[in-house]
Amino acid sequence: EEVDGTPAYKLRVTKANGDVVDLFLDQEYYIEFKADTKREVQGSEVEISTVFGDYKEVDGILFAHSMEVSFAGNPAGQVITINTIELNVEIDDDRFAMPEPKATEEEAGE
Repeated sequence: EEVDGTPAYKLRVTKANGDVVDLFLDQEYYIEFKADTKREVQGSEVEISTVFGDYKEVDGILFAHSMEVSFAGNPAGQVITINTIELNVEIDDDRFAMPEPKATEEEAGE
């Protein structure tokens, strides 16, 4: 299948919740460049199209650094730009520690 002039493989994926997504992979590089789905928004079914681009290599893996999302053919959607992707970054365990509960007014007054 050809999508916007790009030869593509089309994969229809059915998620566990029943949502269906059509993924389009570039036939030369096997990277996802478009995804189409339908989703219920405020009681109405809406077509959502996401175009992935600006692929850059990070630690030997290609990642899309831009995503353009449009709704039901409306070109005034969203553009998402990713500036930096870092893999396997060390994160201090303290970042995941639960905060101490604050004393209630009753406990604080005792």
